[in-house]
This record gives sequence, structure tokens and C-alpha cells, in this order.
Amino acid sequence: MKLIPPARRKRAHLSQLTTTHFHLRHPLVVAFFSFSFPGFGNLMQQRYATAFMLILWELFINTKAHINTGILYSLLGDFEKAKAVLDERWLMFYVAIYMYSIWDSYLGSVDMNKLYLLADREDAPISSIPNGIVLLIRCDEQQWPAVEQLLRGHHALGLAGVHDKQPNR
Repeated sequence: MKLIPPARRKRAHLSQLTTTHFHLRHPLVVAFFSFSFPGFGNLMQQRYATAFMLILWELFINTKAHINTGILYSLLGDFEKAKAVLDERWLMFYVAIYMYSIWDSYLGSVDMNKLYLLADREDAPISSIPNGIVLLIRCDEQQWPAVEQLLRGHHALGLAGVHDKQPNR
């Protein structure tokens, strides 16, 4: 009997809280998402910690540099007032964060595409979720069975509303 060696790379990571899977993404599409708002490209790649850090950092720097006010005055045609309201030091920092966000999401997409191609060549299986939780609970006469399951922690895979209610006997 010929044993199949385990795959070195995974196609997907399944857990009770999230599902992350690799598939081919065009790097320019991911870069465009980061171009539209820093952090959105990383959010698209399911790199949540980096994405939320970049989003919050962009909002903070945007507020400190008064970029939105400067854009408003520019659109109204009052360019001198727009120059006066912008803080140049924070504006330069904003440009650096903006470019880093685009660069990071582009390179992350290229790296994830490489990992996907390697996992696809190995024909890597998608592993199942560890059986450490109970998905269904028997609820007899509870008013809110879905809320009860949610509070008990049995909400994996979005099955918070799935319940087995017994009829009154």
C-alpha cells in the first residue's frame, strides 16, 4: 500500500472562528483596495491585525494632518486656506503610511499567490475542523435557543440559530 505524504502547505485554514483559504488574486486588485483606503487590501487578504492597525492609523494621521479639511477647501477653490490648514509633517507621514499599505498588500498578494500555486501542485487537502465543540444542543422550552447557544459558545460556523427543539409532550 502506497502512503500519500502529507502536504507541506495548506490550501485553507479552518477553525471555529474563521475560514482562511488561498486562491489566486490579481495583485493590482488588492493594491487598488489599499489605494482606495489603507488597510482594505490587507482586509481582503484576511490579514485582520495588520488591516485594522493600518485603518486606525490612517484615521489618526488623517485627523492630525487635517487632510479632509484641506480637500474640502481645495474643492471649494480656496487653495491658500487649504495650504494653511494642512500640517506638513503629518501629511508626509500620511503619504508614507499610504504607500506602505499599498506596497504591503501588493507583496502579500504575490506571496499568497505563490503559496497557493505550491499547495495546488501538491494537491493539498483541506483539513476538517477539529471536533472540539458541539454543534447542536437539545433545547426543550427555551424562549431564545439561539441566544442561549451563542452565550454557551456553540456558535461555530454560523450555526447559532440551528437548534433541535422538541415539541411539547
